[in-house]
Amino acid sequence: MKLLLLITLLLAALVSAAKYIPNKYILTFKDDSTPEATVDQVKKAIVSKGGKIGYEYSFIKGFAFSAPDKAIQYLKTTKEYANFPFILEQDQVVSLNDGESA
Repeated sequence: MKLLLLITLLLAALVSAAKYIPNKYILTFKDDSTPEATVDQVKKAIVSKGGKIGYEYSFIKGFAFSAPDKAIQYLKTTKEYANFPFILEQDQVVSLNDGESA
């Protein structure tokens, strides 16, 4: 029971120490069998709205990118993309010591 409480407190501390990185995002597809044509279509939409594709993951179907707010809103609200099976999250830095050095 004490271990569960300790783990819960540690996870809460990690989440509270997270710092979002402005205009940086990670997009992952919910299904690894998503066709490459779909992935490419989403990438092109991001680039067309001023975004830049960064790191492409190999162990999951997804990529990191930077983009202005208008690109994110476009992905979330345009019917063509809003129903795609992907998860979009803002990139963040997580630190146990809140970035301070000892």
